[in-house]
Amino acid sequence: MSVCSEKVRKVVRSLNLKPNKIKYALHESGTQVFIGYQEYDQTLQYFAVLYYYSSIDSKDKSINLGGNKMRHRFHKRPPNFAMPYYLSIPVLEDNRVLKLAHRHMTDLFRYKPRVQLVICCIATMFKSHVIKDVTDISFCLKKAELDTRVLEQFLITRPVQQSIQISSKLTGPPFRKDSRIWDAKGLSINGNDDRAAEIMENFRGHHLIFIDVDWNLKDWEQVMRKWKRREAYHDLKAISARTPNGVEYWFRGNILVEFQLKEWDGLRRPRCHMEDPNIINIQSDVAQGIDCTNWLDMQQDGGGKWASVVVTEKLIGFVVWD
Repeated sequence: MSVCSEKVRKVVRSLNLKPNKIKYALHESGTQVFIGYQEYDQTLQYFAVLYYYSSIDSKDKSINLGGNKMRHRFHKRPPNFAMPYYLSIPVLEDNRVLKLAHRHMTDLFRYKPRVQLVICCIATMFKSHVIKDVTDISFCLKKAELDTRVLEQFLITRPVQQSIQISSKLTGPPFRKDSRIWDAKGLSINGNDDRAAEIMENFRGHHLIFIDVDWNLKDWEQVMRKWKRREAYHDLKAISARTPNGVEYWFRGNILVEFQLKEWDGLRRPRCHMEDPNIINIQSDVAQGIDCTNWLDMQQDGGGKWASVVVTEKLIGFVVWD
């Protein structure tokens, strides 16, 4: 495939292209490579697709990938496909090919983009070590659960993560108090209702996102309470979650009094909250900021930071102003 040639590599480097990110999605049947010139996943484009096959054929051709010769088969798709062609390679070479593909992508651009990783099955989780300098990881296991002990061990090999997204069912014991997961700047959890309280209690990062998670309102109140008293969540910038049933009456009575919630006066903090686009699951439709005009404000004890909270039919949100 011409994109893997040394000639193309030199041409690409001479163009001084500056992609924002490269994302590797590791599936049981193959690997997808995406490239993006903006922060948001909605703008990602296919760069390469590799599938695995088990039987060697004399008609297999050779390709130069990362400076190494590799057997492969080239396949074309109808032009209406997002990726109109793909390669398939011997399954026994999957680990080597992944390493070579990563080396090729690393050398392709003069400027170094963020490297993101999507784990789609347990087997690829333990082969992903060949991909270096990863800053963001998503776990999207379709046919398996993700044991917390396995995840803890995996994160030891990936100690510096800007954001972690978990869209798989978590099993096993609670995460350790010193788990690396709590220090990720962004943590996105999809499902896993039974883990919500544990996650809210221990999170030490910036952005916490719950998607399709049923959680207890008392846990949310405890987060606000500890933040207000400066007991925890010192680096917190935002939490968002789906609104549970019955919360439409939450802002009445004791809650208003305890947290001294006030309408925005137009002065004490900005109108819009700007999300960090580098955090996984931050959507492009909030690129211009979230309008917090109608959010209620609260202040930390002792004249500390201000925060704003809102409850709508679909969203409950909490943001901290620097």
